[in-house]
Amino acid sequence: RERNPSFCRKSPSRSCRVLGGGNFATVDGMVSNRMIVFRANGDVDPSFIADDRIGEWRSVAVAGQAIYVVTAEPVAYGNAVRSNLVKLGPDGALDESYEPLVPLTSWTAGARFQTVDNVRRITGLAGGDLLVETAALGGDIQIHNLARLKPDGTRNATFRGVKEHRGFTRVLALAKGGFAGDAVIYRADGTVERDLSEPGSWLAPICESSGGVLFQAGVGWTATRMKLWTGRGFAPWFQAPTLDWNKGVTAVRGEFGMFYLAAALVGERATIHRLLPNGRLDRSFRSPRFTFPERREAGDWWKAGESGRIAFDPARHESECGPQSFLWHPASRRLWTGGNFTVVDGQPRDGLARITGGFSRWPWR
Repeated sequence: RERNPSFCRKSPSRSCRVLGGGNFATVDGMVSNRMIVFRANGDVDPSFIADDRIGEWRSVAVAGQAIYVVTAEPVAYGNAVRSNLVKLGPDGALDESYEPLVPLTSWTAGARFQTVDNVRRITGLAGGDLLVETAALGGDIQIHNLARLKPDGTRNATFRGVKEHRGFTRVLALAKGGFAGDAVIYRADGTVERDLSEPGSWLAPICESSGGVLFQAGVGWTATRMKLWTGRGFAPWFQAPTLDWNKGVTAVRGEFGMFYLAAALVGERATIHRLLPNGRLDRSFRSPRFTFPERREAGDWWKAGESGRIAFDPARHESECGPQSFLWHPASRRLWTGGNFTVVDGQPRDGLARITGGFSRWPWR
């Protein structure tokens, strides 16, 4: 069961499946190596078993017909490869023919022994390619590189590469093949399509919307807001509420041009909000209450265990939290949410829950 932050993504082989990941060892009594695939109805798909050599991981992405994983420690496998970027098939089996050629790869002199240990983050791109962020010291400065790899691990020759000394806060893949990194929108070949940065302010891409990009924007560190880039400029009609700057923000595009937003508005607790296409709050949407119970024993606070099924009194102490990852799943018309919660509206939900979407006049169940 999952009691830590998790995220959900579409499974590569069937559009109706969902890949979830987090810090867990078992799911419904079945051994799981921190990853699991669910069917659209929420049942576990037993055909997916992640290779047990993966261990802890930093980043996961689905691209084409494969699952790519950035592991905390390099994994040794075929052809004398040691890499912290590995490739899994739709069934979770490790692809031992995969040799990722990322920047700053080291080789042992006189021997075919490749070691990749500097991958930090990956993003699946349209068409099946993979965007790989690596980091290494260049003198006293850490240099972050973005490379684009083909499904077989070789570099995409049309991609020019991107360097960023500070690293990217967020990277978002775009449907047309490019991507957004912080305040810059890049084309598929890595060249800059539009630089939206302004002095004294910052932008972080959250999700894509009909050819545009929804950004979190801020000036300093007091409060932030959402801005919608349409391709021609920021939409003046998009009037989203102001967000608390020190809380995490996650958003995904839902049905009928709406957005689901996990964030804390100024002066409020973190929860899920639904935004209308113009950015305003949909007052007809009621978010579930996400919590993790605690109780005081022998002078110390401690959290509820697996499934929250222990003797605790929520009235004594119950901390609220919000989802940390989203997936709008069109096949099931559900919003899949993951986070560090054990109870949703009083019911045990070990870090993963599904929420029915739609308007009241279209009651989807």
